[in-house]
Amino acid sequence: MTVMLALRALLARVIGLLGVWRHSFQWPRTISEWRCADDASAELLWFKLGAVLRKNGLESWRYKGFVELERPDKALDNGYMRSGRLSSTTRVEHLHITIFQYTTALLRAVRCKSGADFVCKVLVIGTDGQTGLFALRQALSGLSIFQAENHILPLLREIQVDNLTIGVFPMGSSVCLSDVVRESILSEHCSLGDLLHIVVQALEALMFLHEKRVGHRDAFPNNFMVEWMPDSLCQTRRPLAAHPRVWLFDFETAIAFPPSNALDDCRCYGLPFPNVPVESYTRPVPNFILEGQEYNPFELDVWQFVLHLRRLTCANEKVQSLLAEMGDELNAAEELSKVQAMLGEIPPNDLRVPYNKLVSFD
Repeated sequence: MTVMLALRALLARVIGLLGVWRHSFQWPRTISEWRCADDASAELLWFKLGAVLRKNGLESWRYKGFVELERPDKALDNGYMRSGRLSSTTRVEHLHITIFQYTTALLRAVRCKSGADFVCKVLVIGTDGQTGLFALRQALSGLSIFQAENHILPLLREIQVDNLTIGVFPMGSSVCLSDVVRESILSEHCSLGDLLHIVVQALEALMFLHEKRVGHRDAFPNNFMVEWMPDSLCQTRRPLAAHPRVWLFDFETAIAFPPSNALDDCRCYGLPFPNVPVESYTRPVPNFILEGQEYNPFELDVWQFVLHLRRLTCANEKVQSLLAEMGDELNAAEELSKVQAMLGEIPPNDLRVPYNKLVSFD
């Protein structure tokens, strides 16, 4: 009897503490606050959203430890993720297929009842994030989304809870354009031709976005997802006939203008993150922003995109000249035309050569 009373008292205390915890719990007030949450806080936040996810037919992946989530048994092909064919590369890429490493607490890997996997991202808290979400909606509106030039990772669903908006996106590859231009085990068999075909798609993405009068304002290589790491330089396998699809994602800093606006009439001021001081903004910043000038966000996108590409070097003089001059016009359509023309002039075998990748992004 005494034991039963003690257990009841302990249970009552636990329930009471849980009640206080629930009553005192508050969502982060800003996107930045949620993004910077530590590992334990991130788990708590997504645990609180568990019931909402389940109501929408989604279940979070299992927590594995230190920003890692483990994929449940079995998996369905969703058409957005592939693995490399090489033994060394495959081991690295396969790890990212079975393990989801989130780079920010805003992200969560989830599975639906059919077995397909997706990524949830907190897009809006109160009014914070509304500008980026509006821009993403505008970019994904209309029948133009079916054009082959559309490389925007689709927003499949929006989930509303309290003052939060959560976006559901396809789960894609862990490979980004930054992996293609950086020296690593992943990119060791990536050829100059592989690089140029990826650059063409990335420029198509920016051109499509700008035609929709949307500026991304964070168009650096790590925001271009590559379906798999190409390996045309592998001597033991035939080159694949297909090229990996490229997807542009992360519209947190994006800005939209009326579709009827002329490109040159779309202007804005300040850093892409307006509430972040210059000394805390870790991305490279062009002088026209530092000087407080009004600027065209489409030109900023091209400036950001070519910043690291211009540092690449190769033995092909024509391609070397092209890379060195990229961004001179700061126009995605014009840059795309130049690269496409270059691909048409050079025989494919002449592009099946290595290029000097970047050791760092500093």
